[in-house]
Amino acid sequence: MKYAFLCQDITDTVVLAGEFIDKYMTKANGEFVKVYLYLLYHAKEDVTSADIANALNILESDAERAVAYWLSEGALRERQDEIPMTFMLKELKQEEPEKAQVACAMRNDIADSEDFSELMYAAQKYMGIVFSQKDYSTFTYLYETLGISYSLIEYVLEEAVSKNKKSVRYVEKVLLRMHNDGIRTVEQAKESSLLYQEEIFGVMRIFGLGNRNPGSEELRYIRRWFDEYKFSKEMVFEACKKTMKKVHGPNFDYTEGTLKNWMKDDVRTLAQVEARDEQHGKEKQVQKFQRTPVARGNFVQRKDDGATADDIDMAALQKVAAKFGQGAEAWH
Repeated sequence: MKYAFLCQDITDTVVLAGEFIDKYMTKANGEFVKVYLYLLYHAKEDVTSADIANALNILESDAERAVAYWLSEGALRERQDEIPMTFMLKELKQEEPEKAQVACAMRNDIADSEDFSELMYAAQKYMGIVFSQKDYSTFTYLYETLGISYSLIEYVLEEAVSKNKKSVRYVEKVLLRMHNDGIRTVEQAKESSLLYQEEIFGVMRIFGLGNRNPGSEELRYIRRWFDEYKFSKEMVFEACKKTMKKVHGPNFDYTEGTLKNWMKDDVRTLAQVEARDEQHGKEKQVQKFQRTPVARGNFVQRKDDGATADDIDMAALQKVAAKFGQGAEAWH
């Protein structure tokens, strides 16, 4: 006998709906919960009470009682083989009816889709989290209903993680804006500034240009600092601050030079910037000291001896040479 569950999204990963945990699991005994989870994992298979009993090391009568319990609670229902699994996602917000409708009517074709399963696996690996039912529903809506491509979703995920934006909500927001702006490919996404709103605003604000959008050339600078040079937001902002301190005004070319120097010296953190600045400060002090003229003849000269500075230097050389048994001419 196969069963259809109250709430579920079948992929390679078993996902529990929040409603099950809050409404059903809390009042069920542990054995019944184990049976439900086992059936959930094997939802696409023909499972008998004997199978459940053997897998969970319980009596077959206990397995039958657990199934009967879930049927009576309405969390599980028997169905005919020809009826596809249907799931309810009651935790979805009512203001998103279209998304809820898609998630509730999750088709076997999307659940069984190898591409979608790979996408979900990759997304969870990228973000370092286990998706909730709602997360799955979000990606189903983006991928299945809106038709956003695998490659574009993957690109936005990669960019989000690189910016430490490990939030499904952030990824969804960016993808929805791209969709609304007619962006359909990775190439178009790379030409867009949607992924750099925070970075662009930060640079323009530090440069005192927060009251306008960047020009095309300015945008190319900013994109290059993040895309090509791979600097973090903190590093780019620090370079902009140094520019303002040095030239007292916005200068994208000066910031470009600063970042290129950091890249050449493999400076990638604010701590490395501080250490580099400290080292350069010491080197400047040494150079300044070396350029400072030193008074000739560190010897006390009597006023009435008539000796010149050269005489004093020669006298000093003679003393040193005599000590080592050489003529003064060899030291001159």
